[in-house]
Amino acid sequence: MIKGLAVTAAAALLAACSATSGTPPVPTNTATVSAHQPKSSTVDEDAINLWQLDGNSAPQMTYTAALDALVPLCTQTRSDIAALANSGYQDLVANHVTDETRLTVLMHMRESIPSGRQDCQGILAAYLVLRESPS
Repeated sequence: MIKGLAVTAAAALLAACSATSGTPPVPTNTATVSAHQPKSSTVDEDAINLWQLDGNSAPQMTYTAALDALVPLCTQTRSDIAALANSGYQDLVANHVTDETRLTVLMHMRESIPSGRQDCQGILAAYLVLRESPS
């Protein structure tokens, strides 16, 4: 019963995300630096790590931009958000969902946040339920 409610809630929360086609856009404006974003002189180890784990499949700056977009919206730290993207990707692969990268996991997390600061672990969990459910 609870699992059914969780799936229903996840489906309602992410209906817009799963209804879209293609890859969601990645924010490209990295010129604005806030308290949540690394300064330009800081090496973005979280983004570089995800980029390397994905086999350098997209420009490294897109990983930075995707993390930058999530930091003000998630209750987790930047490093925790990167770890969520990695563990979410690994979970998808373990469940035979192979059309994602760590970057697309970050982008789908961002696209799934309705408004305000959210627990992005919960957002990711709902997304994983939808992706891993039989069609």
